[in-house]
Amino acid sequence: MTTTLNLVDHLLALGRKYQEIGRFTDAEGVLGRLAGFGELPAAAAEEAQARLAELHLRRRKYGRARRCLAAALAHRPDSARYHLLLATALQADDRGDLQRADEHYRRSLELDPQQVKCRSDSGLLAVRLGRTEEGLARLRQAVEEAPGDVDA
Repeated sequence: MTTTLNLVDHLLALGRKYQEIGRFTDAEGVLGRLAGFGELPAAAAEEAQARLAELHLRRRKYGRARRCLAAALAHRPDSARYHLLLATALQADDRGDLQRADEHYRRSLELDPQQVKCRSDSGLLAVRLGRTEEGLARLRQAVEEAPGDVDA
C-alpha cells in the first residue's frame, strides 16, 4: 500500500510541476494516467481531475473539462472554484448549456460572494440570456466591488 501511495504522490507532484512550468502536454499525460488508476485517495483524485480540467480548458477541450470538473465536484461539491470553472466551460462551448452555466455561476457566488470575475461573467451571461436588468445589476456590483479591475 505504501508503494502505491508513494507512486500516487510522486505522479501528482510531477503533474503539478509540469503544469507550473508550462509543460502542459506532459502534465496532461501524467495526470491523465494518474486519473486512470482504479482506486485513488479522494484528495489525489480530486486534484488530478481539477488540474486536468484546467489543462483541457486551456486547450479549449470543453467536453473533457466538463467531465473532469464533474468528477472533481463529486469529491468537493462546495467548491466555488470548481463551479466557476464548470460555468466557464459550459459557456465557452458551442454545445454548452447556458442555463446550466448560469446555475453554476450562481452556486459559485453563493459559496464565495467576493469573486469579481465570476460576478461580471455571470452578469454578461444574464444579458446574453435576455435578462438585461439582472445582468446589468451584477455587472454594476462587480465594478463597485473592484473599481480598479479592468476585467470587471
